[in-house]
Amino acid sequence: MKKTARAAFKALLYASCMSGLLLTACKKDKEAPGPDTCTLTQEQQQVIAEVNQYAIPFTTADPAASPTDLAPLDPMLRNAKIVGMGEATHGTKEFFQMKDRLFRYMVTRHGYKAIAFEMSWGDGININRYVTQGTGGNAKEVLKKGSYGIWKAEEVAALIEWMKTYNAGKSPEDQIYFYGFDLNEYATSFALLEEYIQQVDPAWLPQMIELYKPFKDIGPDNYRNTEEAFNANVRQRLQQVYDYVAGRQAAYLSKSDNRTYQEALQTVRVLKQAEELYRDAEPLHFINVRDKSMAENAQWIQTHVGTNCKIALWAHNEHVGKTSSDGVQRQGWHLKNALGEAYQILAFAFATGRFNAVEIKVGANNQVTYGERKALQAGEPLCASSNALLHRATPKNFFLSTKAVPTTISLHSWLFADRLVLEVDAGYIEQYPEQSYGSKNLGEAYDVLIYFDTTTESTLFR
Repeated sequence: MKKTARAAFKALLYASCMSGLLLTACKKDKEAPGPDTCTLTQEQQQVIAEVNQYAIPFTTADPAASPTDLAPLDPMLRNAKIVGMGEATHGTKEFFQMKDRLFRYMVTRHGYKAIAFEMSWGDGININRYVTQGTGGNAKEVLKKGSYGIWKAEEVAALIEWMKTYNAGKSPEDQIYFYGFDLNEYATSFALLEEYIQQVDPAWLPQMIELYKPFKDIGPDNYRNTEEAFNANVRQRLQQVYDYVAGRQAAYLSKSDNRTYQEALQTVRVLKQAEELYRDAEPLHFINVRDKSMAENAQWIQTHVGTNCKIALWAHNEHVGKTSSDGVQRQGWHLKNALGEAYQILAFAFATGRFNAVEIKVGANNQVTYGERKALQAGEPLCASSNALLHRATPKNFFLSTKAVPTTISLHSWLFADRLVLEVDAGYIEQYPEQSYGSKNLGEAYDVLIYFDTTTESTLFR
Protein backbone atom coordinates (compact mmCIF):
# COMPACT_ATOMS: atom_id res chain seq x y z
CA MET A 1 0.00 0.00 0.00
CA LYS A 2 1.29 3.46 -0.86
CA LYS A 3 2.12 5.81 1.96
CA THR A 4 -0.90 8.03 1.34
CA ALA A 5 -3.25 5.04 1.33
CA ARG A 6 -1.69 3.74 4.53
CA ALA A 7 -2.24 7.12 6.16
CA ALA A 8 -5.86 7.06 5.07
CA PHE A 9 -6.25 3.56 6.44
CA LYS A 10 -4.70 4.59 9.75
CA ALA A 11 -7.11 7.50 10.00
CA LEU A 12 -9.96 5.16 9.12
CA LEU A 13 -9.05 2.74 11.89
CA TYR A 14 -8.83 5.58 14.40
CA ALA A 15 -12.25 6.90 13.41
CA SER A 16 -13.72 3.40 13.38
CA CYS A 17 -12.39 2.54 16.81
CA MET A 18 -13.66 5.75 18.30
CA SER A 19 -17.12 5.47 16.70
CA GLY A 20 -17.57 1.82 17.62
CA LEU A 21 -17.97 0.63 14.01
CA LEU A 22 -14.98 -1.62 14.45
CA LEU A 23 -15.48 -3.39 17.73
CA THR A 24 -11.90 -4.37 18.44
CA ALA A 25 -9.16 -1.94 19.30
CA CYS A 26 -7.30 -0.04 16.62
CA LYS A 27 -3.91 -1.30 15.48
CA LYS A 28 -0.86 0.70 14.61
CA ASP A 29 -0.07 1.05 10.92
CA LYS A 30 2.92 -0.89 9.68
CA GLU A 31 5.00 -1.29 6.56
CA ALA A 32 3.98 -4.20 4.36
CA PRO A 33 6.55 -7.02 4.22
CA GLY A 34 8.83 -7.07 1.21
CA PRO A 35 8.67 -9.68 -1.55
CA ASP A 36 9.27 -13.21 -0.38
CA THR A 37 9.56 -16.32 -2.52
CA CYS A 38 8.49 -18.57 0.37
CA THR A 39 11.67 -20.61 0.06
CA LEU A 40 12.12 -22.36 3.37
CA THR A 41 15.36 -22.08 5.28
CA GLN A 42 16.82 -25.11 7.00
CA GLU A 43 15.69 -23.68 10.36
CA GLN A 44 12.12 -23.23 9.09
CA GLN A 45 12.07 -26.80 7.83
CA GLN A 46 13.17 -27.92 11.28
CA VAL A 47 10.40 -25.85 12.89
CA ILE A 48 7.80 -27.46 10.64
CA ALA A 49 9.10 -30.93 11.50
CA GLU A 50 8.82 -30.08 15.20
CA VAL A 51 5.30 -28.69 14.75
CA ASN A 52 4.42 -32.09 13.26
CA GLN A 53 5.91 -33.74 16.33
CA TYR A 54 4.20 -31.62 19.01
CA ALA A 55 0.89 -30.79 17.30
CA ILE A 56 -2.09 -32.75 18.63
CA PRO A 57 -4.61 -33.31 15.83
CA PHE A 58 -8.33 -33.06 16.53
CA THR A 59 -11.08 -34.53 14.41
CA THR A 60 -13.77 -31.88 14.12
CA ALA A 61 -15.23 -28.59 15.34
CA ASP A 62 -18.75 -30.04 15.48
CA PRO A 63 -20.17 -29.35 18.97
CA ALA A 64 -22.18 -32.59 18.85
CA ALA A 65 -19.15 -34.80 18.19
CA SER A 66 -17.58 -37.11 20.75
CA PRO A 67 -15.27 -35.10 23.05
CA THR A 68 -12.59 -37.77 23.18
CA ASP A 69 -10.07 -35.74 21.18
CA LEU A 70 -10.39 -32.82 23.64
CA ALA A 71 -8.88 -34.85 26.49
CA PRO A 72 -5.34 -33.44 25.97
CA LEU A 73 -6.69 -30.10 27.23
CA ASP A 74 -7.86 -31.60 30.53
CA PRO A 75 -4.91 -30.49 32.70
CA MET A 76 -5.38 -26.86 31.63
CA LEU A 77 -9.16 -26.89 31.97
CA ARG A 78 -9.07 -28.72 35.30
CA ASN A 79 -6.82 -26.20 37.05
CA ALA A 80 -7.99 -22.88 35.58
CA LYS A 81 -10.53 -20.47 37.08
CA ILE A 82 -10.93 -18.47 33.88
CA VAL A 83 -10.16 -19.72 30.36
CA GLY A 84 -9.94 -17.06 27.67
CA MET A 85 -11.06 -18.46 24.31
CA GLY A 86 -9.88 -16.15 21.56
CA GLU A 87 -10.49 -15.97 17.84
CA ALA A 88 -8.41 -14.68 14.95
CA THR A 89 -11.51 -13.22 13.28
CA HIS A 90 -14.94 -12.23 14.54
CA GLY A 91 -16.67 -14.25 11.83
CA THR A 92 -15.27 -17.77 11.36
CA LYS A 93 -17.59 -20.77 11.50
CA GLU A 94 -14.93 -23.20 12.70
CA PHE A 95 -13.79 -20.92 15.52
CA PHE A 96 -17.35 -20.41 16.74
CA GLN A 97 -18.23 -24.10 16.55
CA MET A 98 -15.04 -25.17 18.31
CA LYS A 99 -15.60 -22.70 21.14
CA ASP A 100 -19.14 -24.03 21.51
CA ARG A 101 -17.73 -27.57 21.56
CA LEU A 102 -15.09 -26.63 24.12
CA PHE A 103 -17.57 -24.90 26.42
CA ARG A 104 -19.92 -27.89 26.39
CA TYR A 105 -16.92 -30.02 27.35
CA MET A 106 -15.89 -27.59 30.07
CA VAL A 107 -19.39 -27.76 31.55
CA THR A 108 -19.97 -31.51 31.34
CA ARG A 109 -16.43 -32.66 32.12
CA HIS A 110 -14.99 -29.91 34.34
CA GLY A 111 -17.97 -28.18 35.95
CA TYR A 112 -17.66 -24.73 34.37
CA LYS A 113 -20.53 -22.46 35.37
CA ALA A 114 -20.62 -19.59 32.88
CA ILE A 115 -19.50 -18.24 29.56
CA ALA A 116 -18.93 -14.51 29.10
CA PHE A 117 -18.87 -12.88 25.67
CA GLU A 118 -17.26 -9.79 24.22
CA MET A 119 -20.68 -8.16 24.12
CA SER A 120 -22.41 -5.49 26.16
CA TRP A 121 -23.31 -6.23 29.75
CA GLY A 122 -26.98 -5.50 29.11
CA ASP A 123 -27.22 -7.75 26.05
CA GLY A 124 -25.64 -10.55 28.07
CA ILE A 125 -28.20 -10.20 30.86
CA ASN A 126 -31.03 -10.52 28.35
CA ILE A 127 -29.51 -13.67 26.86
CA ASN A 128 -28.92 -15.05 30.35
CA ARG A 129 -32.62 -14.68 31.09
CA TYR A 130 -33.32 -16.79 28.04
CA VAL A 131 -30.91 -19.61 28.96
CA THR A 132 -31.99 -19.67 32.63
CA GLN A 133 -35.70 -18.77 32.45
CA GLY A 134 -36.68 -19.33 28.82
CA THR A 135 -37.89 -15.75 28.32
CA GLY A 136 -37.39 -13.85 25.07
CA GLY A 137 -38.67 -16.20 22.37
CA ASN A 138 -35.69 -18.11 21.00
CA ALA A 139 -31.92 -17.70 20.69
CA LYS A 140 -32.08 -15.88 17.37
CA GLU A 141 -34.63 -13.42 18.68
CA VAL A 142 -32.60 -12.49 21.75
CA LEU A 143 -29.43 -12.17 19.64
CA LYS A 144 -31.23 -9.93 17.14
CA LYS A 145 -32.04 -7.51 19.97
CA GLY A 146 -28.34 -7.15 20.78
CA SER A 147 -26.01 -4.42 19.59
CA TYR A 148 -23.16 -6.64 18.29
CA GLY A 149 -23.86 -7.89 14.77
CA ILE A 150 -20.89 -10.26 14.81
CA TRP A 151 -22.72 -12.61 17.19
CA LYS A 152 -25.93 -12.75 15.15
CA ALA A 153 -24.82 -16.10 13.77
CA GLU A 154 -26.29 -19.58 13.66
CA GLU A 155 -23.25 -20.97 15.45
CA VAL A 156 -23.72 -18.66 18.45
CA ALA A 157 -27.46 -19.33 18.50
CA ALA A 158 -26.70 -23.07 18.68
CA LEU A 159 -24.59 -22.55 21.81
CA ILE A 160 -27.35 -20.52 23.46
CA GLU A 161 -30.00 -23.11 22.65
CA TRP A 162 -27.77 -25.84 24.09
CA MET A 163 -27.36 -23.85 27.31
CA LYS A 164 -31.13 -23.39 27.61
CA THR A 165 -31.70 -27.13 27.08
CA TYR A 166 -28.98 -27.98 29.60
CA ASN A 167 -30.60 -25.73 32.22
CA ALA A 168 -34.13 -27.10 31.81
CA GLY A 169 -35.44 -28.46 35.11
CA LYS A 170 -32.31 -27.53 37.06
CA SER A 171 -32.17 -25.37 40.17
CA PRO A 172 -30.37 -21.99 39.96
CA GLU A 173 -27.43 -23.57 41.79
CA ASP A 174 -27.07 -26.23 39.10
CA GLN A 175 -27.66 -24.03 36.07
CA ILE A 176 -25.02 -22.47 33.82
CA TYR A 177 -24.98 -18.76 32.97
CA PHE A 178 -24.38 -16.42 30.06
CA TYR A 179 -22.93 -12.90 30.47
CA GLY A 180 -21.46 -10.06 28.47
CA PHE A 181 -18.37 -8.35 29.87
CA ASP A 182 -18.07 -5.38 27.51
CA LEU A 183 -19.00 -1.76 28.30
CA ASN A 184 -18.75 -0.41 24.77
CA GLU A 185 -22.50 -0.37 24.10
CA TYR A 186 -24.36 0.52 27.27
CA ALA A 187 -27.85 1.69 26.29
CA THR A 188 -29.47 -1.58 27.41
CA SER A 189 -28.04 -1.14 30.90
CA PHE A 190 -30.28 1.86 31.58
CA ALA A 191 -33.40 -0.16 30.75
CA LEU A 192 -32.30 -3.07 32.94
CA LEU A 193 -31.60 -0.81 35.89
CA GLU A 194 -34.95 0.96 35.55
CA GLU A 195 -36.72 -2.39 35.41
CA TYR A 196 -35.06 -3.52 38.64
CA ILE A 197 -35.69 -0.31 40.55
CA GLN A 198 -39.32 -0.33 39.42
CA GLN A 199 -39.58 -3.73 41.10
CA VAL A 200 -37.83 -2.96 44.40
CA ASP A 201 -38.01 0.82 44.90
CA PRO A 202 -40.52 2.44 42.51
CA ALA A 203 -40.72 5.65 44.53
CA TRP A 204 -37.01 6.32 43.87
CA LEU A 205 -37.17 5.53 40.15
CA PRO A 206 -37.86 9.11 38.92
CA GLN A 207 -34.96 10.45 40.97
CA MET A 208 -32.59 7.81 39.62
CA ILE A 209 -33.62 8.55 36.04
CA GLU A 210 -33.01 12.23 36.65
CA LEU A 211 -29.58 11.53 38.12
CA TYR A 212 -28.21 9.71 35.09
CA LYS A 213 -30.25 11.61 32.49
CA PRO A 214 -27.35 13.87 31.35
CA PHE A 215 -25.17 10.84 30.58
CA LYS A 216 -27.95 8.86 28.94
CA ASP A 217 -29.19 11.74 26.79
CA ILE A 218 -25.87 12.97 25.41
CA GLY A 219 -24.67 9.62 24.04
CA PRO A 220 -21.07 8.37 23.77
CA ASP A 221 -20.00 10.30 20.66
CA ASN A 222 -21.01 13.68 22.06
CA TYR A 223 -19.79 12.87 25.56
CA ARG A 224 -16.21 12.76 24.28
CA ASN A 225 -16.46 16.41 23.34
CA THR A 226 -17.86 17.82 26.58
CA GLU A 227 -16.06 19.96 29.12
CA GLU A 228 -14.48 18.44 32.21
CA ALA A 229 -17.00 20.21 34.45
CA PHE A 230 -19.82 18.36 32.69
CA ASN A 231 -17.91 15.06 32.99
CA ALA A 232 -17.32 15.63 36.69
CA ASN A 233 -21.01 16.27 37.24
CA VAL A 234 -21.93 13.07 35.39
CA ARG A 235 -19.44 11.07 37.47
CA GLN A 236 -20.88 12.50 40.67
CA ARG A 237 -24.42 11.63 39.60
CA LEU A 238 -23.50 8.05 38.65
CA GLN A 239 -21.70 7.65 41.97
CA GLN A 240 -24.86 8.79 43.77
CA VAL A 241 -26.84 6.10 41.98
CA TYR A 242 -24.24 3.49 42.91
CA ASP A 243 -24.04 4.56 46.56
CA TYR A 244 -27.83 4.55 46.89
CA VAL A 245 -28.28 1.07 45.38
CA ALA A 246 -25.36 -0.30 47.43
CA GLY A 247 -26.78 1.21 50.60
CA ARG A 248 -30.23 -0.29 50.06
CA GLN A 249 -29.08 -3.90 49.87
CA ALA A 250 -31.07 -5.16 52.85
CA ALA A 251 -34.26 -3.48 51.69
CA TYR A 252 -33.88 -4.66 48.11
CA LEU A 253 -33.14 -8.27 49.12
CA SER A 254 -36.56 -8.41 50.74
CA LYS A 255 -38.04 -7.93 47.25
CA SER A 256 -35.55 -9.74 45.01
CA ASP A 257 -32.99 -12.54 45.12
CA ASN A 258 -29.33 -11.78 45.77
CA ARG A 259 -28.16 -12.67 42.25
CA THR A 260 -30.55 -10.16 40.68
CA TYR A 261 -29.55 -7.50 43.19
CA GLN A 262 -25.83 -8.04 42.57
CA GLU A 263 -26.39 -7.87 38.81
CA ALA A 264 -28.23 -4.56 39.24
CA LEU A 265 -25.37 -3.14 41.29
CA GLN A 266 -22.89 -4.37 38.69
CA THR A 267 -24.99 -2.65 36.01
CA VAL A 268 -24.28 0.68 37.72
CA ARG A 269 -20.56 -0.19 37.82
CA VAL A 270 -20.65 -0.82 34.07
CA LEU A 271 -22.23 2.60 33.52
CA LYS A 272 -19.45 4.14 35.60
CA GLN A 273 -16.90 2.27 33.45
CA ALA A 274 -18.59 3.55 30.30
CA GLU A 275 -18.33 7.12 31.55
CA GLU A 276 -14.58 6.66 32.05
CA LEU A 277 -14.26 5.02 28.63
CA TYR A 278 -15.96 7.79 26.66
CA ARG A 279 -14.73 10.87 28.49
CA ASP A 280 -11.47 10.88 26.49
CA ALA A 281 -11.18 10.32 22.72
CA GLU A 282 -7.46 9.48 22.83
CA PRO A 283 -7.07 5.96 21.34
CA LEU A 284 -4.76 4.55 24.02
CA HIS A 285 -7.15 5.70 26.74
CA PHE A 286 -10.05 3.99 24.95
CA ILE A 287 -8.21 0.70 24.49
CA ASN A 288 -6.80 0.50 28.01
CA VAL A 289 -9.96 1.53 29.86
CA ARG A 290 -12.04 -0.88 27.82
CA ASP A 291 -9.75 -3.87 28.39
CA LYS A 292 -9.16 -3.09 32.07
CA SER A 293 -12.91 -2.85 32.62
CA MET A 294 -13.57 -6.06 30.67
CA ALA A 295 -11.07 -7.85 32.94
CA GLU A 296 -12.81 -6.45 36.02
CA ASN A 297 -16.16 -7.61 34.71
CA ALA A 298 -14.84 -11.10 33.92
CA GLN A 299 -13.55 -11.41 37.48
CA TRP A 300 -16.87 -10.17 38.85
CA ILE A 301 -18.65 -12.90 36.88
CA GLN A 302 -16.25 -15.59 38.06
CA THR A 303 -16.73 -14.67 41.72
CA HIS A 304 -20.51 -14.16 41.59
CA VAL A 305 -21.86 -17.17 39.69
CA GLY A 306 -20.99 -19.40 42.65
CA THR A 307 -18.25 -20.47 45.04
CA ASN A 308 -14.90 -21.38 43.44
CA CYS A 309 -16.50 -21.33 40.00
CA LYS A 310 -14.79 -21.70 36.66
CA ILE A 311 -15.84 -19.63 33.65
CA ALA A 312 -14.89 -19.28 29.98
CA LEU A 313 -14.48 -16.08 27.99
CA TRP A 314 -15.34 -15.66 24.29
CA ALA A 315 -13.51 -12.76 22.65
CA HIS A 316 -10.91 -11.82 20.07
CA ASN A 317 -7.35 -13.11 20.45
CA GLU A 318 -6.24 -9.51 20.97
CA HIS A 319 -8.29 -9.23 24.16
CA VAL A 320 -7.61 -12.58 25.82
CA GLY A 321 -3.85 -12.56 25.14
CA LYS A 322 -1.65 -11.96 28.18
CA THR A 323 1.07 -9.70 26.80
CA SER A 324 1.43 -5.92 26.96
CA SER A 325 3.22 -3.68 24.47
CA ASP A 326 3.36 -0.08 23.27
CA GLY A 327 1.46 1.08 26.34
CA VAL A 328 -1.48 -1.24 25.61
CA GLN A 329 -2.65 -3.45 28.49
CA ARG A 330 -5.18 -6.00 27.34
CA GLN A 331 -7.89 -7.84 29.24
CA GLY A 332 -5.77 -10.98 29.36
CA TRP A 333 -2.80 -9.06 30.73
CA HIS A 334 -4.88 -7.87 33.67
CA LEU A 335 -6.33 -11.33 34.27
CA LYS A 336 -2.91 -12.98 34.15
CA ASN A 337 -1.56 -10.49 36.68
CA ALA A 338 -4.54 -11.09 38.95
CA LEU A 339 -4.87 -14.87 38.65
CA GLY A 340 -1.49 -16.19 37.51
CA GLU A 341 -1.73 -19.76 36.23
CA ALA A 342 -5.44 -19.83 37.10
CA TYR A 343 -5.95 -17.83 33.90
CA GLN A 344 -5.31 -19.80 30.70
CA ILE A 345 -5.60 -18.78 27.05
CA LEU A 346 -6.80 -20.81 24.08
CA ALA A 347 -6.08 -18.76 20.94
CA PHE A 348 -7.24 -19.55 17.42
CA ALA A 349 -5.23 -19.32 14.20
CA PHE A 350 -5.72 -20.11 10.52
CA ALA A 351 -3.88 -19.87 7.23
CA THR A 352 -6.45 -19.19 4.53
CA GLY A 353 -10.17 -19.18 3.92
CA ARG A 354 -13.34 -17.14 4.30
CA PHE A 355 -14.72 -15.21 7.25
CA ASN A 356 -17.27 -12.48 7.90
CA ALA A 357 -16.01 -8.96 8.46
CA VAL A 358 -16.88 -5.38 7.57
CA GLU A 359 -15.60 -4.84 4.03
CA ILE A 360 -13.21 -1.89 3.83
CA LYS A 361 -12.07 -0.51 0.48
CA VAL A 362 -9.47 2.07 -0.47
CA GLY A 363 -10.53 3.64 -3.75
CA ALA A 364 -9.49 6.46 -6.05
CA ASN A 365 -7.80 9.39 -4.30
CA ASN A 366 -7.41 7.10 -1.29
CA GLN A 367 -11.12 7.32 -0.53
CA VAL A 368 -11.78 4.85 2.28
CA THR A 369 -15.26 3.36 2.47
CA TYR A 370 -17.05 0.81 4.63
CA GLY A 371 -19.24 -1.86 3.15
CA GLU A 372 -21.46 -4.33 4.90
CA ARG A 373 -20.40 -7.24 7.04
CA LYS A 374 -19.98 -10.04 4.53
CA ALA A 375 -17.90 -13.07 3.64
CA LEU A 376 -14.35 -12.05 2.70
CA GLN A 377 -11.37 -14.11 1.62
CA ALA A 378 -7.89 -14.45 3.08
CA GLY A 379 -5.55 -15.80 0.43
CA GLU A 380 -2.30 -17.66 0.97
CA PRO A 381 -0.53 -16.45 4.12
CA LEU A 382 2.38 -14.02 3.92
CA CYS A 383 5.61 -15.96 3.65
CA ALA A 384 7.20 -14.15 6.59
CA SER A 385 4.30 -15.03 8.91
CA SER A 386 3.81 -17.72 11.51
CA ASN A 387 0.67 -18.70 9.63
CA ALA A 388 2.77 -19.67 6.60
CA LEU A 389 4.82 -22.15 8.61
CA LEU A 390 1.77 -23.65 10.32
CA HIS A 391 0.27 -23.99 6.84
CA ARG A 392 3.13 -26.37 5.94
CA ALA A 393 2.42 -28.74 8.85
CA THR A 394 1.12 -32.21 8.05
CA PRO A 395 -1.97 -32.15 10.32
CA LYS A 396 -4.44 -29.54 9.12
CA ASN A 397 -6.37 -29.02 12.36
CA PHE A 398 -4.51 -29.27 15.64
CA PHE A 399 -3.76 -28.05 19.15
CA LEU A 400 -0.26 -26.77 19.90
CA SER A 401 0.64 -26.14 23.53
CA THR A 402 3.29 -23.43 23.77
CA LYS A 403 4.17 -24.69 27.26
CA ALA A 404 4.75 -28.28 26.19
CA VAL A 405 7.48 -27.42 23.68
CA PRO A 406 10.99 -28.03 25.10
CA THR A 407 13.09 -24.91 25.47
CA THR A 408 16.02 -26.55 23.67
CA ILE A 409 14.44 -26.97 20.23
CA SER A 410 13.91 -24.64 17.28
CA LEU A 411 10.12 -24.61 17.65
CA HIS A 412 10.42 -23.01 21.07
CA SER A 413 12.68 -20.26 19.74
CA TRP A 414 10.24 -19.68 16.89
CA LEU A 415 7.17 -19.54 19.16
CA PHE A 416 8.81 -17.22 21.68
CA ALA A 417 9.93 -14.53 19.23
CA ASP A 418 8.06 -11.65 17.60
CA ARG A 419 6.74 -12.78 14.24
CA LEU A 420 3.96 -11.70 11.87
CA VAL A 421 0.59 -13.24 12.71
CA LEU A 422 -2.74 -12.88 10.89
CA GLU A 423 -5.46 -11.63 13.25
CA VAL A 424 -8.39 -9.86 11.60
CA ASP A 425 -10.29 -7.13 13.39
CA ALA A 426 -13.98 -6.51 12.70
CA GLY A 427 -13.01 -4.91 9.35
CA TYR A 428 -10.78 -6.23 6.56
CA ILE A 429 -9.26 -4.86 3.34
CA GLU A 430 -8.98 -7.62 0.75
CA GLN A 431 -6.87 -5.26 -1.40
CA TYR A 432 -4.24 -5.02 1.32
CA PRO A 433 -4.31 -8.21 3.42
CA GLU A 434 -0.92 -7.39 4.93
CA GLN A 435 -2.64 -4.73 7.04
CA SER A 436 -4.22 -7.49 9.14
CA TYR A 437 -0.85 -8.99 10.07
CA GLY A 438 0.81 -7.81 13.26
CA SER A 439 3.95 -8.69 15.16
CA LYS A 440 3.28 -11.07 18.04
CA ASN A 441 5.15 -13.43 20.35
CA LEU A 442 2.81 -16.42 20.26
CA GLY A 443 4.46 -18.23 23.15
CA GLU A 444 4.25 -15.24 25.46
CA ALA A 445 0.69 -14.34 24.44
CA TYR A 446 -1.09 -17.69 24.44
CA ASP A 447 -0.97 -21.05 26.23
CA VAL A 448 -2.49 -23.17 23.45
CA LEU A 449 -2.99 -22.49 19.74
CA ILE A 450 -6.04 -24.07 18.10
CA TYR A 451 -5.23 -24.15 14.41
CA PHE A 452 -7.52 -24.60 11.40
CA ASP A 453 -5.72 -24.60 8.09
CA THR A 454 -8.73 -23.49 6.02
CA THR A 455 -11.85 -21.77 7.31
CA THR A 456 -15.36 -20.78 6.23
CA GLU A 457 -17.52 -17.86 7.25
CA SER A 458 -19.96 -17.93 10.15
CA THR A 459 -23.63 -18.19 9.16
CA LEU A 460 -25.10 -14.75 9.79
CA PHE A 461 -28.83 -14.07 10.13
CA ARG A 462 -30.49 -10.68 9.87
